[in-house]
This record gives sequence, C-alpha cells and structure tokens, in this order.
Amino acid sequence: MSETQKKTIIQAISGISSLTERINEICGRMSTPDYSALQTALKGSTLWANSMKSTESVMDVVLKGSALSAALSAPSKWSLNPFEVGEFSLEAATKNALSPSLTALAAMEAQTSLLTRNGEIKSLTSIATQIASITDVLVSQSDYVRQLIAPTSMLADLQRVAEQTHKTIADAGKLIPWQLGVLDTVSLMADRQVDWASRISSTAYSDYPFSPTESLNDLYPKINVIEVLPEELEYEKTQEEGITPSEALGKTPAFRFSERAKALIERVTTINQICKRTNRKPIFTFSDTTMMAAVTLGGTECVNRSSFGDVIDSLYFIFYENIEHIKSLVTEESVVNEDVYQCIFRVKDMRTDVRHDIEHGGKSKIKKKNKDIGESYSHYTGKVALTSKSDYRKTQAGLYDDFKTLTDHLLGIVEKQG
Repeated sequence: MSETQKKTIIQAISGISSLTERINEICGRMSTPDYSALQTALKGSTLWANSMKSTESVMDVVLKGSALSAALSAPSKWSLNPFEVGEFSLEAATKNALSPSLTALAAMEAQTSLLTRNGEIKSLTSIATQIASITDVLVSQSDYVRQLIAPTSMLADLQRVAEQTHKTIADAGKLIPWQLGVLDTVSLMADRQVDWASRISSTAYSDYPFSPTESLNDLYPKINVIEVLPEELEYEKTQEEGITPSEALGKTPAFRFSERAKALIERVTTINQICKRTNRKPIFTFSDTTMMAAVTLGGTECVNRSSFGDVIDSLYFIFYENIEHIKSLVTEESVVNEDVYQCIFRVKDMRTDVRHDIEHGGKSKIKKKNKDIGESYSHYTGKVALTSKSDYRKTQAGLYDDFKTLTDHLLGIVEKQG
C-alpha cells in the first residue's frame, strides 16, 4: 500500500466520529429498549432451538447485545405519507450518483402509493429515500469507509428486494400488506447494520491508530443478511398464521446471527478499551483487515460454503491473527492446552479447508490436516464435513457460543489484571 493510500484512509478515519453522529441522525431508530416482544419471539423459535446448544443462553446474548427490540413495532424511519412518497423519493434520488436506478425505484414507489388511497396503508417505506440518504452522507468519504459502513452489495440487495416487492404489487394490482411489512423489516435491518458499523468504526479508530495492512481492493465486507431475510420471514409466516414481519424478525436466523456477532465484536472492543484505560497494549489490533472482518461478521449468516468461508475468514483475522497478543495476556501453554482457547485453532483448521489446498505436502502431513479439519467440524455437528445449510448454521452457532465464552474469559482476565 502506498503512502498516499495510507494518508487518504487515515484522513477519512479521523472524521469518522462526526460521520457516525450524522449516520445516527438518519439511520438510528433506537430508543430505550423494551425487550419483552423480542423475548417472546425468541422463546418461540423451534428452528433456532434445534440448531443451538442452549436457546436460553443465546437469547440472553441477543437481548443484551441488541437495541433493536424497541424498534420492532415502531414506524419505519423511512415511512412517508403515501400521497408524498413519489415526490419526496424522486427529490432525494437525484442528489447522488445512484440517481438513475433510484429514480426508477422511486417511480415504482410512487405507483404503489396510488393504491393506498383507500386508507388501507397509512404510510409507505421509501427504500429510494433510504439509500439516497445513506449514500449522500457517505459521498465525501473514501471508498474504504463507504464499503465499511454501507457496503455497495448490501444496498444493492436492499434495492433489489424493494424492486421485487413493488413489481409483485404492480402485477397484483393491489396492496399486499405482508410484502410491505417485509420491506419495512428489511429496511430496518439495513439501518441497523449501517448505524452499528459506523459506531464500531468510531470506537475502534478513535482509541487506536489506524494500521493499514493490505491492498484495499481485496477487502470488501461480505454481507448477506438483507439477501436472505425475506425468505426467512416467509418461512416464519408458514409456521405461525397471522404473524407480522416485525414479529417474525426476531425468529429469523439472519437476525439472530447478526446480533450475536455484533455483541461479540462489541466485547472485543470493550476488552481493548479496558487495556487502553489501564495503560496496556490492546489485545486485538484494528486494521483494514480486522475492521472488514468485524463488519462481515455483523451482517452474515452461514447458508452455504461461500458465506461460511467469509465468517471463518473474519474469525481468523480477529482472533487467530491476534493469538500472540492473547498468549502475552496469559501464557502460551494456556492457549495451547486450555479448552477455552481451542475455538481459535478450530477456526484455523476450517480456514485451511475452505481457503487452501490440503492435498499439498507429505502423506503424513495431509493425513493430519484432514484429521484436524474433520475433528473441528465434528465438534459442532458430529460430522467430519459440512454438507447442508443446517450444518453451516450449527457450526456458526457453535463457534459463536465458544467465542462468547472466550471473550468473556478474556474480559474477566483484563478486568482482574486492571
């Protein structure tokens, strides 16, 4: 990476705190959380319970780590009067570089708004306005910061869901309240990701100098929760007649995994903050790689080998690449031998499987690699290879259980030493 690239990134990061404030103004839907509705939803999910070691412990993590519950039944941040939605969206869409495609979406929203005049729907969520507003706030930032906070792929997924929704409504010639509810819920998830990513970036980079390590061209966050959420909401609808999309959200794996990952990253930043405030070096080094990894974790559910690889990469960058710092906190013997640290080595084995050619080297070395990989997978699924969506989800859930235990353990150590 050239010095010019480094300076550009560092300059962008230096203003990220003020950027976070602006993002919170437009995307933040959070207020004092009321967890009762979400808690009820979490307890009712048999799909999740079947893939988890402890549903109650997972629920505790989600409830403590999420500020979404208060927003589940709140109006959309982007809800507009149906008689104004077309004009407002078109105005917002022309302010940024995405105006051609957003103008087309705004026109679809305006067409849908014409069907609301019977009072069946009092407000409409304008995704065109949402995307336009987010991109407008980020327009002066470097591509790195834009991708960190609001990945292009995520906004494209959001726009695609909106276009499909309005096309379905146009084909039917009538409003479909469920579809509009799904759109509002997907919009909420996008706001949550943008707001959270900006806050984590501000926390990480305000505490420690930014440390560029690799070419930014290869470091884009991989986020799929917006893409998979509509299908998961549809599944919950088949399981419970009369459920609303906002009620179904808390039951979806996409929501649960993203919230658990966000809570995990927040514990990592807390550990670093304690180290800083007690005059010690941070355990976790923040760089372009680890920040992209954090954002990816916060917005990814393992549904296939590709998304599983993205999550494994992220855990590897955050934990395995900081293993020497962890050893310095305790001892090398502890890290190598104690159960609480073994999830780090399982991630290393899994990454060897998904990212490297294991049929390389001597026969004994290849045999050992296969044995280690099989044992790592088997620890979470009872199988030596992952072959289904259920396998990927079980492994992701098990890893998050283990890394929660690990970060809680590390948090206890730094607090005690401090």
